[in-house]
Amino acid sequence: MLEAMQSFLTSDGFMPHGMCYLWEPKLLWLHVGSDALIGLSYMTIPPLLAYLVWRARGIMREGRPDADDRGLPHEWVFVAFAAFIIACGITHFISVLTVWRPYYWVSGTAKATTALISFATALALPPLLPRVFDLVRTARDSSRNVRELEAYVDELARSHRDLNDFTRVASHDLKAPLRGIDQLASFVLEDAGDVLPEASRDDLRLIRGRVKRMEALLAGIDEYAQIGRRFNRVCEVDPAAALTEALQHWDPDRRFTLDLDRGLPPIQGDPQTVRSIFTHLVSNAVKHHDGDRGVIRVTGSADASGITYQVEDDGPGIPSESRERVFELFQTLRPRDEVEGSGLGLAFIRKAMENVGGSVRIDAGSTGGTRVVLHWPADAGHHPVRGAGTSIADPEDERALSRGQDEPTEHVTLGG
Repeated sequence: MLEAMQSFLTSDGFMPHGMCYLWEPKLLWLHVGSDALIGLSYMTIPPLLAYLVWRARGIMREGRPDADDRGLPHEWVFVAFAAFIIACGITHFISVLTVWRPYYWVSGTAKATTALISFATALALPPLLPRVFDLVRTARDSSRNVRELEAYVDELARSHRDLNDFTRVASHDLKAPLRGIDQLASFVLEDAGDVLPEASRDDLRLIRGRVKRMEALLAGIDEYAQIGRRFNRVCEVDPAAALTEALQHWDPDRRFTLDLDRGLPPIQGDPQTVRSIFTHLVSNAVKHHDGDRGVIRVTGSADASGITYQVEDDGPGIPSESRERVFELFQTLRPRDEVEGSGLGLAFIRKAMENVGGSVRIDAGSTGGTRVVLHWPADAGHHPVRGAGTSIADPEDERALSRGQDEPTEHVTLGG
């Protein structure tokens, strides 16, 4: 074995390659420099291929912690190319060596190894060509899909702008003629009320009532459309303040008792949105109650998943078959002539909760009334606001709703 190795590395009887160059310095260093630079260039390619495979594996695992580590499709192709390139680089380094040392057995063996690797790689590549063509077609189709998706996005953006324009017209420009109709009906009642028959006076009052209903409907549409469009100024909101303010507005006669649980957890969110959510819940409880007096009980709890609030009244309740329908736009359980409402309150609540990644549902209350369960996720304060625009929140309202955030919430009973 040792003799075979010595024979393999022997240089006896051979002359170095430099003699073929007649030891001409310029010619010799031209070949030496070229072979050395080619060899170094070849050796830099395999590390880049290894980094490419490693980084591609990482990209494939991004967002998929449970994904297995089977590597890239046809990863052996990268290995074959790396081996071929390393062998090519070695042959050029040996060529530099044989300029001074005639190790031609070593040089020939390196070239034979390179030939075998390159030949095997060449044989293995043709079966992959159909798959490469499939990848090209996939890339072409993906590019076409991206262009189509961009066109859809542009169309959606235009539709969104048109919807915003319509909402602005409906919530502002349509209010002016409504106010004019209301004023005309009021003037007729004042000027000719004494001479008009009672039926005519009732008709004029009915017109004014319908105008008020339409104004409330337009205000509700505007409020619904504003969800996610304004910039939400996220801060810690005291729900007790929002609930108390809502009850004072909707129950000026103090017929209802607001029973707040001790230690209600604060909410991280937009103060105006939180206030609107609780205002709609309180107004529904007051308007749809079937008794002279009522109780609105509010409890809250916090855990790792977020904050859950339960707002329960002792009214007539909502039938189980209607608990999902009431979240649809303009849906009311009773005619508007019996209970005035826009049918937008619960739709607003659902959209506002979903906008921050939360949820809302309706259950049966413990006393037969309605229990609305609201869940704010733990990251609601950091949830991206879809289509955020200009803030229209009132800083004074935000400070009022945020008051008490540094103080513990006590059990309180209001009204009654």
